[in-house]
Amino acid sequence: MSYFSYPFSDLLELEERGVNFLLYSTLLLINIFFLVIYISSFGLNIKLFSRLYIYAILIVGMQLFFSILFNTIDEWLPSLIRYSLYLSSFAIFYIAFYKNTISINLLSITITILTLILILSSLVEIISGNVQFLNGAYRISGNFRGHHLAFALSCFVNINYLLYVNFKQFNLIRIILLILLFVVFFMSHSRLLLVSLFISNLCIIYLLKKQIFLKFLYLVSSIFLLFSLFLLVSYTDLMPRISELFFSSKIDSSTLYRIFIVNASLNNLSFSQYFTGIGLGGFNEFFFLATKEKDVAAHNDYLLMLVEGGLVSLILYIYIQYKVVIDILKAKNSKNNITKLVFVLFFGIEILGFLENAHYFYQSEILIFIILAYFYATEKKSFILPSK
Repeated sequence: MSYFSYPFSDLLELEERGVNFLLYSTLLLINIFFLVIYISSFGLNIKLFSRLYIYAILIVGMQLFFSILFNTIDEWLPSLIRYSLYLSSFAIFYIAFYKNTISINLLSITITILTLILILSSLVEIISGNVQFLNGAYRISGNFRGHHLAFALSCFVNINYLLYVNFKQFNLIRIILLILLFVVFFMSHSRLLLVSLFISNLCIIYLLKKQIFLKFLYLVSSIFLLFSLFLLVSYTDLMPRISELFFSSKIDSSTLYRIFIVNASLNNLSFSQYFTGIGLGGFNEFFFLATKEKDVAAHNDYLLMLVEGGLVSLILYIYIQYKVVIDILKAKNSKNNITKLVFVLFFGIEILGFLENAHYFYQSEILIFIILAYFYATEKKSFILPSK
């Protein structure tokens, strides 16, 4: 349903923000319903979860405390619901995978359906001539209706899932879907996510190579690939936004605005706010009071954590990211495709893609948390279920 939130907004002539709020609030209520049933039947076993999960709840709790004191409910409630949705989704699927209540095959079917929606909606957008020219390129957004970043994030998650999780007798379908999805993802012209897609995949393969010679050989091959991409950018118009980034004498407007957001935010934080933050969901109002510009997102996950949660939240956030990456690299079966998938998604979006504000886009973020839940649940059981 969430994949159709933007078409629903147009069809019902309602504000997109309101429709999305209604959808992710409904998903959270469903999660709460299942959690209440589980806890009432089996009790709550905190030991089942790692300390990282508790730290994540602590970050949200600290920001919520200051937000209740200083911000209005319409500022902090949407953020609280989104973060609660991610954390509750992780908890539910962690328990379900741990107890073998569901299998990864169900997730594979879901990814297949979502991939078909992304591809078919992109074809409709192209055929109908509704592709928008934005930031120097014609950019596809498919079923996300003008929200190119949300579309690209969903493509990123699904591309990597199709790349690493085999569908057994349906492998040919998986490969066809993978190719088509990459094409429409490429046509979304999301520079950072495209670069992140290559770098995160190159990193995990390089890190898992044990022999020095193979590492060297792989490094040389990667350099050759990157050089080939550089030539492609230089002498063709296939990637105009990347070409503009590297070869234009001026900094493009998108990059300039991100720099402006960082400078304006840091310059307008008080000394105490560097430690306490302004509270959960308060960034838009904070930025408006500082610059008189409405509805501006942080476009930087680390900046968002600093502004809304202060240094304590930022440090905890970075520590969680560091520990998750270490957990993945030290997994009991680090060469398993699921482990590679988790690394690419987490490193590629949550770390390399920090400028994309992925936390706002619940459609892709829920899937990342579900896949993380699968990884941690199977690690907890001391084995990784086969992905082939």
